[in-house]
Amino acid sequence: MPAGAIAGEVVEQGERLREMAADAFQRWESELGDGLAVMQSRGLLRPGD
Repeated sequence: MPAGAIAGEVVEQGERLREMAADAFQRWESELGDGLAVMQSRGLLRPGD
């Protein structure tokens, strides 16, 4: 299930669940960005790819 679809389902379930989902997504996004930055610094990912 795409993240957008999950977000749509969560919004309908209440504010607390929406906040928890937003926090989880923010952590995932941060860790993904950190991983990509490490890959780029090691020459495994070119800028703009």
